[in-house]
Amino acid sequence: MVLFDLDGTLVEFKFRVKESRVAMIDLLKEKNYVSSSWTDTMRTQEIIDQAEQQWKNSKELQSEHHFEDVRSAIFHLLDTFEFEALSQTHPYADSVHILRKLKHAEILTGIVTNSGRAPVESVVKEFGFEPYLSILVTRNDMEKLKPHPHGLVYAMKVLRASPEESLYVGDSTIDIEAAKLAKMKCASVATGLYHVDALRKFSPDYAISSLQELEPILL
Repeated sequence: MVLFDLDGTLVEFKFRVKESRVAMIDLLKEKNYVSSSWTDTMRTQEIIDQAEQQWKNSKELQSEHHFEDVRSAIFHLLDTFEFEALSQTHPYADSVHILRKLKHAEILTGIVTNSGRAPVESVVKEFGFEPYLSILVTRNDMEKLKPHPHGLVYAMKVLRASPEESLYVGDSTIDIEAAKLAKMKCASVATGLYHVDALRKFSPDYAISSLQELEPILL
């Protein structure tokens, strides 16, 4: 089984990362969370975890709302940024080609991404990925976002694949972390923000420059 990240791996995605973090922090401020230690360089899941811990420790916050409502508000906010990015995105040249090759080789494929279900489904349909996918896992299906391995573990469970026979293809260091935590192999492709040499420092099983280089590895 081969699972793919989406943003920066199968599609070029000009997501305004820092602006989205600032918007998240502002949203939490409005809901009376203490945000003085949060910055726009923190990971989304890290901010969510710290906010949830504040909620657990505060009777005042608990009396105002359930934390799941806050999480949903954050996810909806991120959806807005992702739909904005969709207007400028396009698939990488070899995306459909490699998915089609894997399908014809009877290798199960899927997407596991920190992006939201609504924008992801829009991308998958628009760029013709849908016929080749056996599973689509988004942040709406995860207990925690990558680098937490839950999304990958969930996909393997649904498709009845073992870590030993599974590979995750991603463009970032958090994809490598998630794959290692899920005990599966990882192929890092330098199509996103990281150069291939930078990815190699995190010891993926494979470090490649394009999706085309997956063919000799997988087929």
